[in-house]
Order: sequence, then structure tokens, then C-alpha cells
Amino acid sequence: MRLLLFFFIFTLFSARSFGAEVASLTGDIPKDTTNRNYFDITIVVKNITQKGYELGEANNETYIQTLQLYIGGGDSPSDVLSFSDNDETVKFWVDQANETEKVRQEDDDRLWTFTYSLTIRAKSNQSDALTNALDSSGQLNVSVEFFLGKKDENEYEQSSIIKAFPLEQSNYALDSKPVFSKIAAVGTHEQIIVYFESPTSLNRTDGKTLDSTSLNIIALPSTLLSKYRTAGLPGRTFNADADSDDSITCTFQPDDAASCVECGANGYVDVAALDSDFLRTATSSKNSSATIAGLTNRAEYQVFMQYEPTGIQQTACVSATPSKNTTYTEYNGEGEGKAEAIRCFIATAAYGSPYNENITLFRQFRDEVLLKTPWGQAAVNTYYTLSPPLANFIAKHESLRLASQWVLAVPAKVLELIYE
Repeated sequence: MRLLLFFFIFTLFSARSFGAEVASLTGDIPKDTTNRNYFDITIVVKNITQKGYELGEANNETYIQTLQLYIGGGDSPSDVLSFSDNDETVKFWVDQANETEKVRQEDDDRLWTFTYSLTIRAKSNQSDALTNALDSSGQLNVSVEFFLGKKDENEYEQSSIIKAFPLEQSNYALDSKPVFSKIAAVGTHEQIIVYFESPTSLNRTDGKTLDSTSLNIIALPSTLLSKYRTAGLPGRTFNADADSDDSITCTFQPDDAASCVECGANGYVDVAALDSDFLRTATSSKNSSATIAGLTNRAEYQVFMQYEPTGIQQTACVSATPSKNTTYTEYNGEGEGKAEAIRCFIATAAYGSPYNENITLFRQFRDEVLLKTPWGQAAVNTYYTLSPPLANFIAKHESLRLASQWVLAVPAKVLELIYE
């Protein structure tokens, strides 16, 4: 089967790539491709230069990274992949796409290596698509190309070689439990930001380890807890000697401090079979946070996590309540808070995200201490006036970002001790 999976990872100001090379594509496909018709892959692209990063932004030139995948190892793609299960023209779709890492190369620090983590699912009405894509030995061959170029133009730099990477069917479960960070979950406007530890390796039941995988984060409104305390959750029991895993019911006790989900020995929650009552998102285990969006403000949610594929350990539940953000602008009566209006300019520039765990501490100190006094309000107002140009300058220079993180580490640690 020849299938083009063509999609935009995201739009960013970036650099042209000289001699970009797809260095590796790794992952596993489930042994039971009928009941679990999705798979994770990690793609590493080397020899990317960052030259033009600042120039591209200054000239308002938008560059696009594109990955082009061929499912089944063919070289004549015929279909186009979308980000939606509703697209009638495709057999597979991208459920999650994350750029999980961007690092300088040891052999040449002028070049960068990008790492992407993807979750690819068969379309809901194409349940046999993954099974049909396997070759006679049970492998799934996937080829990939990397492109980098200007939006709406055909002048793309691309990897010079299309290589086929065979993926084996996994006959193992992951025997590692996800770990929440000290600040486990924070409710913001219509969403919950979940913080978790990034493991260096994950234990498999066959004695081997895995560097990274997908992490499923599941949230349930507290109003439905009684329903699922009674009904339980859909699950399966991993059996290395069987072609498929037997269906079971996992108990759900969100008030249990040790573990809110119990599936028995080698049991796991069948995430794909969860009712629409549950809101869920998937992210790479290499990340440190993820956001579940589209929630209801002032409604409490219970959140737990499980690794894929076949993670036989689940976390305890933590609670979080989305609420409308009160930004400093809204504090002065100038407009309504929005999900993106969380303004810690310099700290955000230093950490690269407004949802970093340390920024949550600074924001809490701002809201609970500074904004409650006249002098604190004046300090915040001055900060919001003077900091944006400095933050923009810091964000463009990796050395300044690292230095800023080092400077902010001490006050962040003090706040962590205070709020612990």
C-alpha cells in the first residue's frame, strides 16, 4: 500500500536546511492491530542550520517544516493525510504531532538536530488499514522525507534520500508509571495544564527499555465520577502469548490516594474505547507539560495518566479546575482574560513557553501578593511596560535564554518552598 502522509508540523520562523537528513525513524506497532489500530513513531532529522532565524523574523518571512511519510514502503504516494478523522479521502490521520527536541549537533555546533514524535491512527471507518499495511513478515515499512521552505512557494530544501524504516510489531507492555511534577495540574481559562516528569528510559516487560513513547492524559468532570465509580473503565489484559489482549473492566476510584485506576495484573485502560465523557490528549514522554483544552470554567476535573503502548501502570488522580484568567489588563477593567493572555514576558522568553512550571510559580506570586497592594500593582505595571522589548531580544538568543533561566532559578526555588 502506498500512502502519502503529508502535513505541516507547525509554522515557525526558521532557517533553510542544507543537506538535511532523516537520520532515524523508530517506533512500534501494536500486536493487535484490529483493536489498537494506531502507532507512535519518533523521527530524527539532522544537519539543519539555524542561519536566518533572526533574519526570517525581521523580514517577516514564514518558513514551514514538512514531513512526508510513505506508509507501506511505497515510493509513489497517492493519498493525503489530514489532522482529522473526518477526512473522507484518507485511511490514516495524525492524532498528535510534537517537535520534542531541538539540539546542537556534537559533530558541528552550527547544525541542529530536530526530533518529532507522532501518533498516527487508522481512520475510524478503516479499521483494517493498519493490518493491511503490514508486509508478509508482519512489519510495517515507513519511509519519510523532510522539507523546509517558504510558505506558499515551491522552493523547498529537502532531505536527499528517502529511506524505508521497518517497524516491528510490539509484543511487550510498558511497566513504568508516569509521574506528576510537584505542581501536577493547573487550571487556566477553559483548559488544564498538566505537568509531569520526563523519564530517561521506560521499562518494558520483555526486559528491554524504551527511550520515549506517547503519554496519554485523561480528564473526567467531577460531575460524572459516580457514574464511572459504578461502571468502571474499559480495559484489557496484556498477554504476550496471545494474538490479542482480552477485554476487562478497570475499577475507577478517584479518591484513592495511591491509585485511582486498578486494572489488575498486566491490565491497562483501553484509551481508544473510553466514552466521550472523558477528555484526553496525548503528548511525548520527552515533554514536561501538556494542555487539555475545551473544558468548562469552574468545573472540577480528575486527571490521570498512562503510557502507550500498553502501559500497565496508571497514576493516581489529581484534581484541577479551569477558571477565567485575570490578567493585569483585565484587573484594570480593560477586557476579558483569554487562554493565551498569560503574561510573564521575560520568564516566558527564558523558558520558551508560558506554561513552564516555574512560570506558574511567578504567576501565583503576582496574583496572590503583588496585585493585592498598590506598590505591587505599580511594579507589575512597570514590568509590563518595559519588559516586552527585552523579552523579545532574549528569545532570539539561546545563550541569553540559558542565562535567564539560571538567574530565575533561585527565586523560583524560593517560591517552590513557600508554596510547597
